Amino acid sequence: MSFSLAKGFSDSALTPTRALIAGLFIGGTAIIGMWTYGSLSRWLERDPTAAPACYSAERTTPHSAGTKAPPSGPADRKEALWWSPRGEQYVDRVVAAAFVCTAKTCDRKAWEQYRSALFWYLSERMPRTRQLDAAYGDRGLERARFLFGGKVDLDIERDLRERYNAGVFRIKDFGQNRDAVTILLHAGGHGLRPCRTPASK
Repeated sequence: MSFSLAKGFSDSALTPTRALIAGLFIGGTAIIGMWTYGSLSRWLERDPTAAPACYSAERTTPHSAGTKAPPSGPADRKEALWWSPRGEQYVDRVVAAAFVCTAKTCDRKAWEQYRSALFWYLSERMPRTRQLDAAYGDRGLERARFLFGGKVDLDIERDLRERYNAGVFRIKDFGQNRDAVTILLHAGGHGLRPCRTPASK
């Protein structure tokens, strides 16, 4: 390949193969540059200092608040959404993970275990809260706060804040459930509610 300022590339310099290689090199360089910029932007991104109004604003289709009347009593067992107890297996996972990932010591493996346990805990709590809201509206949210407002849930919230304040993790470390984690940290479980359609807020 030859090149001069006066004549540019010679006729034989830019063959199809060389053009393809040059294109791939330029494209690869651009992709690496964008990936590096995106990673650096996420790393420099600051954690939110206030809780959002609701969770899953961009990940699920917003719903209208339900208008169904709550069941009159426990005898009305066909209302399983209202009466069914919350699961305990995911709570047990968070409690167990909290023993190995504490505010004072939490290595990478322990942190991944804790984050995974918290993910599954929220994967039960968030959909159940959303379903209750979609069916019963504000009364459904009250029911969700009752179901997920026991001592163990308050302990999970407290432990989460302790680890966050100790610098064990950042909110942006959560790829999923980030809004819910932010609400638990800055507003508490009583503020955990799904996003509704604008007309039903």
